[in-house]
Amino acid sequence: MEEEERAHYGAYLKKRIRPAVERLILEDDWEKIEKLYENEWFGEQELEVFLKLAEEWRRPAALMGLLHLKKANYGFKEKKFEL
Repeated sequence: MEEEERAHYGAYLKKRIRPAVERLILEDDWEKIEKLYENEWFGEQELEVFLKLAEEWRRPAALMGLLHLKKANYGFKEKKFEL
């Protein structure tokens, strides 16, 4: 595959990353989700969506992995509580 074709195909797949990651969440396949993230197939905004789905669907391996990614790359915002 030529470089231009590869780039075009990559752009096509990036638009369809959500269904792919959703499937991996359902399968609790953290390793593949991590590889997609490492190759910059999704970012912080998508990560937040995937975290909510993993929690909602009760997928512990995917949830823990996604939380690890968030902590390592973006951190957690502090919430202030006042009495």
